[in-house]
Amino acid sequence: MSDMLRITGMFSGIDTDETVKKLMQLERVKVDRAQQDKQILEWKQEQYREISAMLKTFQDDYFNVLKPQSNLLSTSAFNVFTANSSSSAVTAKTTGSSQKGKIEFAEITQLATKDRYTSDAPVIGHIEGSAAMAPIADIAARVQGGENTLTFTVDGVAKTINLNPSLYNNYADYGDLVQNINDRLAEVFPSISIVASESGGKMRFDVGESGHKVTVSSAHADLLSELKLDNGQGNVVNLKNSLADTFGMSGDVDLIINGVSDFGITASDSIQTVIDKVNNSSAGVTLSYDQMSDRFTLVSDREGAVNAMEIMDPGGLIANLKLNDHSAAQDAKFTVETATGQITTSRSSNTFTIDGTTITLNETSASPVTVSVNAGGADVKDNIVKFVEAYNNILDKINTKTTEKRYRDFAPLTDAQKKELEEDDEKKWQEKAKSGLLRSDNHLVELASKMRRALYEKVEGVGLTLKDIGITTSPDYRKAGRLLIDEGKLDKALQERPNDVVALFTQKSDKAYLDGANARERYSESGLASRLNDILNDNIRITKGGGYLIKKAGQKGVIDTKSDLYKQIKEADDKVDKLLEMLADKEESYYRKFARMESMMQRYSAQSNWLMQQFGGM
Repeated sequence: MSDMLRITGMFSGIDTDETVKKLMQLERVKVDRAQQDKQILEWKQEQYREISAMLKTFQDDYFNVLKPQSNLLSTSAFNVFTANSSSSAVTAKTTGSSQKGKIEFAEITQLATKDRYTSDAPVIGHIEGSAAMAPIADIAARVQGGENTLTFTVDGVAKTINLNPSLYNNYADYGDLVQNINDRLAEVFPSISIVASESGGKMRFDVGESGHKVTVSSAHADLLSELKLDNGQGNVVNLKNSLADTFGMSGDVDLIINGVSDFGITASDSIQTVIDKVNNSSAGVTLSYDQMSDRFTLVSDREGAVNAMEIMDPGGLIANLKLNDHSAAQDAKFTVETATGQITTSRSSNTFTIDGTTITLNETSASPVTVSVNAGGADVKDNIVKFVEAYNNILDKINTKTTEKRYRDFAPLTDAQKKELEEDDEKKWQEKAKSGLLRSDNHLVELASKMRRALYEKVEGVGLTLKDIGITTSPDYRKAGRLLIDEGKLDKALQERPNDVVALFTQKSDKAYLDGANARERYSESGLASRLNDILNDNIRITKGGGYLIKKAGQKGVIDTKSDLYKQIKEADDKVDKLLEMLADKEESYYRKFARMESMMQRYSAQSNWLMQQFGGM
């Protein structure tokens, strides 16, 4: 609308604003109809998306590999068996492929072990000076000058000792220094034997009891220097220290384990970094350090002789870690009873499968061990019942939307109409306006029909149908294919024909999804879960061009610029914008016409007044 000053009936006496408003009501009908058309499209989009969301939830709950307990595409959701072992020597876990019966071990003679190398001695073990100490007279002079304290930290508890050479022959030799230190250590650590000694001029500290971390430090750097000790030097490996500082290594450190050589280890790497590089490699081994024993362990990640490690140590790392104690990998060995007699066999792992049941050997046993596998199925039944309930909810939703009445006399309300209605009346009106928008929708009707057929058409090679396990269609035609469950019959099928029930749902075809040439074969060979999942993917997949409903209406909560309804809504929106512009122009045109009329009447009035004045003067 223009911001120009409008003349409204000063001379004509006409209420211009009211007149224009009434004229514009006729023009606004076109805009209202366009906005109503757009609203209907948006409601359709919303209702399609509601159905898509239900299908997506159904797929996530029952056809999702990340949810093995409810994934009906997999035998993991159909563990209809229970297993009990007669001994703790064996643990058994059933799967959807288990078979009812007994697994009998006559004896278990050997467990599978991992290939293992362990340090054959403490890697550090004690605290020792890097070279012969300074002359004893120099050390005595420094101690007498006040640089006379050493701090020993044992398992985090620090104690400081004070040295006094005057009480020990003024340190006539290293023996007097050692004696002075030992006497002080005995005072501050009476329950832990920390013993100083000297050999070849080197200072050394040994801990009498294993399992303690001991470090030595001092506020007097020069005293430590003359003792040839480092500040914080300890009797165990410091994982933060480099290979160079710990073992005197230099340059690149070559290592080959199981054919892997690209560890990228250098002497400047900390020992923790070396551990990480080995463990994060593809060598299939784990390197670890135990501070209590001050020993390293290198172990294969997998059990069995076939997984024995092959190690080459040109860089000397394995030697420095003292990994010389080798415990060779071995296979599990056991004897089982079969239909033809006993069989003695082996496995590379303690966990393996017999007749579909996962067996774990925990210990050897000279006595027989029996694993009994029986049909159970409570969890499987619960899965099937919930699946049927979710399936029925989807059918109810689709059937409601495709059969509900269309109230054509109830168009979407305009803003003006909304202002005239109470809130409850507006809500009721809008409900009728939304009703029946998807009535007799050909695709949705066909979707429901396909889902019903997928469950009731025979699965090739499977001797059961849903009806055989107690799941039938409601005889009430108004319920349009809803499923009913005879729980007694379902229980019986799970007990007596568990493998057939599993196959009915989980059987897979070797034909690929979207392989048009073999689509019929894939459908016939696929179990019920695969059939339904294919139908869901046909409608809601977001890859390979998208499913029908995604292409039709997009997804809730996802930006959509490509769906058919988005494009129609965009066209409708553009039409509304154009009509609003035309409406504004039309309104402006009316005001201009009335303004011109007022201007002309003003001129006529002026002329009339002038003539009257002229005639009056005669």
